[in-house]
Amino acid sequence: MNNTDLQEGSPPYLHTRYLSEAEQIHCLVSPTYSARLATARALRQEVQYVQIALDVAKRTRGAQRRQVEDQEHRLHELESRFTTEDNLLGALAEALIRCSGVWQTQEVLLIDGRWMWPLPEPERLARVDRMAALPERLVPPHDAADTTFTMSLDFGLSDVHVLVTGAAGGIGLETVKLFHQLGARVTAHYNSAAGELPNLQSVVALQADVRDEAAVDQLLRQAAEKNGGPVSVLIVNHGIWPSISYQIVDMELRQWQNTMAVNLTGPFLLCKAFLQGLRSASDQVKETASIVFIGSTAGKFGEASHGDYAATKSALMYGMVPTLKNEIVAIAPRARVNSISPGWVATPMAETTLQDKAFVERALATTPLQKVATPADIARQIAVIASPVLSGHLNGMNIMVDGGMEGRLLFPPKQ
Repeated sequence: MNNTDLQEGSPPYLHTRYLSEAEQIHCLVSPTYSARLATARALRQEVQYVQIALDVAKRTRGAQRRQVEDQEHRLHELESRFTTEDNLLGALAEALIRCSGVWQTQEVLLIDGRWMWPLPEPERLARVDRMAALPERLVPPHDAADTTFTMSLDFGLSDVHVLVTGAAGGIGLETVKLFHQLGARVTAHYNSAAGELPNLQSVVALQADVRDEAAVDQLLRQAAEKNGGPVSVLIVNHGIWPSISYQIVDMELRQWQNTMAVNLTGPFLLCKAFLQGLRSASDQVKETASIVFIGSTAGKFGEASHGDYAATKSALMYGMVPTLKNEIVAIAPRARVNSISPGWVATPMAETTLQDKAFVERALATTPLQKVATPADIARQIAVIASPVLSGHLNGMNIMVDGGMEGRLLFPPKQ
């Protein structure tokens, strides 16, 4: 009897029947996977031999009942072991398929029902994979003894090329600094004044007028040339908020058109150039591809006397995001598009307005946290949503980072 004959035994399938040839080759690079696969195959073969022996015993006249029961017990035990091993192997395969090459060849440990990659000394921590959760019945209790591990803080952004627009100050500058800390290759765009960007080590600062298609195309080309290849993550952060308040009835067309050009046409041109570059990018670049728009509570609730700004933010949050999330996957199947929408943030753009104590009190009247956000508050959320590890299944979402704001206080009670 050869191995081909045995493949029809019980249970009939290994998880590898569901992997493509390319995925199998990818997984077999891992020494841990190869060893566990050999164990699973040996168990399956043993199960099949015992199944055959049991079938023969049942058909043999004069076979003792105890002998048959022993064979059935052994078969049940082997099948249980095989099922457990195959579930573990399937979970490991899913983790390996989604991890980068550097982790693919490393030893993987099974701790508390999850596959983990050990980090170098002296951290003595374990890297938790993001896909290898096992069925609940296979996971030990959370208080299992002698189990010490932590979830990794690797955002999966190391050596990923990130372009941040409007990066000279406020949210943009904090975002640039944070992505740099996370190991990304950062290109920082500015409009006219670079601020402290030239002083940031390893950050490529580039100027462009986002209203100009040729300038935007050149921005993306220069970013690729000067920072190691095509952009993989686009953070559309730039924007203007006219400091002079005009209701729609009194607003000049010139102001409306300029706000639209910067806040809406600019993002359109940036996304267009980014997606064109993504078409010819490598699979590695496409795997981490993401667009993050910076929206606003003004886009959700409107903003009296700043209808131009509110209209542009609403267009990004509720027009561009749900449209592009469906279009980008035609170019990069795992690419995502989302928006982060802050309330009031203590940025240079809002500094003058936030000096008005009465205004701040009205702005926070419907905000449970009762505070104005810092640029770092927003930058951290941008990094989380851009992370293919932490947010790899988050797509087409508008995340409100506004302290729980419930709307505008139009008619505050009289004192």
